[in-house]
Amino acid sequence: MKTRRTFLLAALALGGVACGEDDAGPILAPTPPIAFVRYVHIVPDTSSMDWRPIDAIENSPEALNLQFRANTPYRAMGAGARRLRIFPTSTNINVTSQIVVDTTITFTPNTYYTLIHIGLARPGQTPADRIWVIEDAIPASIASGQVALRVINAAVGLGSVDVESATAAAGPFTSLAAGVAYGTAGTYRTVPTGALVLRANTAGTTTNIAAAATAPAGVAAGGGLSAAGGSTIGGSALTAIVVPRSVAGSAAANFTAPGIIYLVDKAP
Repeated sequence: MKTRRTFLLAALALGGVACGEDDAGPILAPTPPIAFVRYVHIVPDTSSMDWRPIDAIENSPEALNLQFRANTPYRAMGAGARRLRIFPTSTNINVTSQIVVDTTITFTPNTYYTLIHIGLARPGQTPADRIWVIEDAIPASIASGQVALRVINAAVGLGSVDVESATAAAGPFTSLAAGVAYGTAGTYRTVPTGALVLRANTAGTTTNIAAAATAPAGVAAGGGLSAAGGSTIGGSALTAIVVPRSVAGSAAANFTAPGIIYLVDKAP
């Protein structure tokens, strides 16, 4: 009987400790400071690339097999100074061990960034490839009948361009941004919602068309789903990037002319 009483007292004591711990409530892990980044591959004389932050595991978004003219969506990146490397995509360790870019970038919490790999990667070519870090000042408020739009010129070898807009490929076109130099990111401006076609011309001309492309229309909210940003969805923000043709002999050699790609920066 004495042994049984001892076990009972011990069980009650443990139960009291457990209850005391429960009364303290859940223990929440601290939320680290976060920035938001997306990667864009626009180096025309390379293959697909693997992007990897190498200084931490958590909040370190990677992109594997990112192809020429491709991009990732925004993802959470731990803020502060972060070390990022880019490698060629391959199953051959002798290839994947070649570091194309090794750089440290400092990210500010609660800030959005576009990281563009631009330039030329082959030895002796200029301008040499680098990571272009753009802090995205996305408008906080965009009218329901408007779309915010900016233009970036990342087309190495193309020179400055004039960008025009229209509602159809046949035009008529009106000036949107003039003299956009290589390596320049324009500011956001608003355009009415609707079909949107952009074309980039050699600066100072309206007939020497370098590239043209239709913007994504987007999808309205419905069926319990949020809207997808696009030119027909008011309150959206878009980035149009003028990109180069691929270099002959590279893995991206099927792109025989410059182009325009679109990134959705914000959905309403």
